[in-house]
Amino acid sequence: ANGDAELMCGGCSATVSGLSGACAKHGRDELQFKCRFCCSPAVFFCFGSTHFCERCHVTRPDWKPQPPPKTCTRATCPLGVDHPPHGQEFCLGCALCRATDTGY
Repeated sequence: ANGDAELMCGGCSATVSGLSGACAKHGRDELQFKCRFCCSPAVFFCFGSTHFCERCHVTRPDWKPQPPPKTCTRATCPLGVDHPPHGQEFCLGCALCRATDTGY
């Protein structure tokens, strides 16, 4: 991992990102974010503002978003959600509830 990555739970990264919500069942610790640059769950939170998946953390040297696929909708997105265009932070909600509801 790069030295600029921070280990931070979803709840803490949500607080830093300005998200005030929480899961009614599991609280804030299991909040999960979408990678800012693609349709994958984020596993890194860097610079106090940016969520990355493993692949983008390693391969996106310019950290500029790629345009989202034109067909990325709830039905076609690998995450199964509607989300803003790449380049914006987006909370997927509670990872435990998502796993129970969607298997992902």
